[in-house]
Amino acid sequence: MKKKKTGGAAADNNSNNNDENKSNEKEYAFGTVVVLKDSFGFLRLSHDYYDGNDGNVNKTTKEEDEQQRKEEEKPSTSSTSNRQPTLRSQQQLFFHVSEYFKNPDLTREREEDDDGEEDEFEDRPLLAGDVVKFKVVGNEGGGGGQNKKGDKTHKATDVMRCSKKDLRVRIVQENVEGVVKRGLKGKTKHEAYGGCVSCSLGEEEEETKEKPLELEFNGANVLESCKKKLKQGMKVKFSLGQEPMTKKYVVVDIAPIEGSAEEKKTKKKTKKEGDEKIEGE
Repeated sequence: MKKKKTGGAAADNNSNNNDENKSNEKEYAFGTVVVLKDSFGFLRLSHDYYDGNDGNVNKTTKEEDEQQRKEEEKPSTSSTSNRQPTLRSQQQLFFHVSEYFKNPDLTREREEDDDGEEDEFEDRPLLAGDVVKFKVVGNEGGGGGQNKKGDKTHKATDVMRCSKKDLRVRIVQENVEGVVKRGLKGKTKHEAYGGCVSCSLGEEEEETKEKPLELEFNGANVLESCKKKLKQGMKVKFSLGQEPMTKKYVVVDIAPIEGSAEEKKTKKKTKKEGDEKIEGE
């Protein structure tokens, strides 16, 4: 399969505009290549996709667009949502091979980690089964971008194989405080599983009386330097992350909240007195 060549201004745009790529990163959807032919293919979405302007007759202002973007990024603390996804998870999207581009991060990562061994993130031609990121646009073809039922249709553009960087958990909010609703099970930290933490993300949840957000976690989500076992009722602090492939929110580096400054002074004083007693003996 031939890849679209990107030269001149297009190449400069892909390699030099790193800031622009970062700002557009949230626009990418993620999925897997399920069908690949000589001139076209189909992708399967790995998450629900929301198009902010889909179905809106009136154009929104830049401020309204920014507010809507923030609302969509914000985790929902309620079990139900009024927002309906434009495209459901597992839905397939058409793409033309001319919309496939090399991911510059793959070449960069290969150069930084050149151990001579092939891996799934190696810069190579696109294959069925590859995990990709892409942008979703309205399909201009086929009866003005509508199917037989009159629904708006979509297709994938700017298709690129994912790099390790693309698949890293993105931190949405730091220093989130919560309470352990269900402690971890398992003999060791690395084998621990079954934890659940409850948290509120701000004053807005209190005003709207929404239920606290509950997230499951395991030993891999615990801060590496944490030595304490997380038990039910324990107050904890963590970062809230989002997985690119599923758009699900995850707990990152969860750990107990240390006691007050006065408690710390008391502990230090007790330890010091104990050390002096041992020396006196």
